[in-house]
Amino acid sequence: MTCGPCWEAHQAGGFILPSVAYVRTVRTASGARAVQIVHSHRGSRDIEHIGSAHTDADVELLKAVARQRLAAGGRASGRW
Repeated sequence: MTCGPCWEAHQAGGFILPSVAYVRTVRTASGARAVQIVHSHRGSRDIEHIGSAHTDADVELLKAVARQRLAAGGRASGRW
């Protein structure tokens, strides 16, 4: 089952860009590592901040939380 706009694009022979979400880590100004989930849909990105950590163990814990959130079906805000 597809959503209405996606089905209409398919019927018209259009290309449908899939929604993609992945976990990334970035350095913050303080030197900590921030764990984020990047949601990408139709060329736009939305970044969901999971948390920041200074130790490898805490970064791994935050990554596990992010993976669980992705496996559960997405975002806390429910936008996508």
